[in-house]
Amino acid sequence: MMNADDVIMTRHLIEASQIVGRLVNRGIPTEVEDLRTSFFSVPTGGRFSVNDFLHGLKILHTIGLVENVSGTLNALPALARYCEMPLNGAIEQVVFSYIVDRRALWLYAGMLEDGAFASEVVPTDSLQWMDSLLGDRILRDEVLLAAARKVDAERKANIGLLGELAVISEIKASYRDRGRVDLDTSIRHVSMISDELGYDIQCSTVDGNSLRKLEIKTCSKVGDLRVYLTRNECRRGLADPEWRLVVCTLKGDEVEVAGWCLIGHLTEALPLDGGKWRGRWETASLVLSTSQIVPGLPLE
Repeated sequence: MMNADDVIMTRHLIEASQIVGRLVNRGIPTEVEDLRTSFFSVPTGGRFSVNDFLHGLKILHTIGLVENVSGTLNALPALARYCEMPLNGAIEQVVFSYIVDRRALWLYAGMLEDGAFASEVVPTDSLQWMDSLLGDRILRDEVLLAAARKVDAERKANIGLLGELAVISEIKASYRDRGRVDLDTSIRHVSMISDELGYDIQCSTVDGNSLRKLEIKTCSKVGDLRVYLTRNECRRGLADPEWRLVVCTLKGDEVEVAGWCLIGHLTEALPLDGGKWRGRWETASLVLSTSQIVPGLPLE
């Protein structure tokens, strides 16, 4: 079992949490004291004690399925589905949610460039806890990989947003230096509306005569200008003469604009569709050299 912040998690207590969830998930707010009182009258054939249900309630809090607002419990939308899961599915959900919520450093450290996860970085006691609940090392590794990919995607999204905000700040500084603060109104942070457009920021050139559509990529590893381009981004770059790729680097909490390039500088490095299995690529990992990018922003 695992005891963290006074939350004990075993197969038995996770099953108890599903029973508690059914008591809470009735479409109306539930007073905590009323719920605790109801534990005494739940028919379980002696399998579960009131203490089991109290631990089950803590599990629901820990994995974010209920919230306590001034002594009143509110069921969150995912609770109904959780309560109807087979026990093994609920256990997988608890392990996944708990790992993601903790954001342990090893979850980031184990994520490899090829998208796999190195389970050897996980502390032995954590692996033993997961094995005791899941009962299958292959399943354990699948849950670890899913959790690592989720936090890695969130980390990349946060880094990406930092890069986009830094580029917007640099664009405004360029306008200010040229006495064209009126062009600030041309800036549109379109990725905040949709990720499907194939670029993140639309803005004017400093002379006000043309538009630029900028796809921003922020690299977090020192000395490694690795970017991940989607098929949609590449398609937009090939079809739209206003499209530019802007590369930023993250050093600590500071984002710097490394430079930019056209899609034409990258096409030779893109994968090809086809082959024996008629494969189709959706995301490409590209490592750029400093000779491939032009310093600054493409605002001329």
